[in-house]
Amino acid sequence: MPVQTAVKDIGVTIDCNLKYSKHIDNIVGRARQRVGLLFKCFVTRDTDTLLRAFKVYIRPILEYASNIWSPTQIGLIDKLESVQRRFTKRIPGFETLSYSERSSLLDL
Repeated sequence: MPVQTAVKDIGVTIDCNLKYSKHIDNIVGRARQRVGLLFKCFVTRDTDTLLRAFKVYIRPILEYASNIWSPTQIGLIDKLESVQRRFTKRIPGFETLSYSERSSLLDL
């Protein structure tokens, strides 16, 4: 039987060093896929509709069991925020604004 370096329990992946970086990589990948699908499948580019879809379909992926795996490393936090950063940049009318301006205007 091969030695496992990571285990998944209740949907959270943890490695043998008690790190959650693999889990964060997995959820960021899934969330990025959903952002792509959201913009591909939704015909509307209405800000309110897109924002509601983000909060319903993508944010739960990023926040599931976050009280357990909550990252403390800046690199992991940036990786998680990259999903929201990329999403807000694709909303029409927000492309030229900075991330902090987009976040405050969209109330994220």
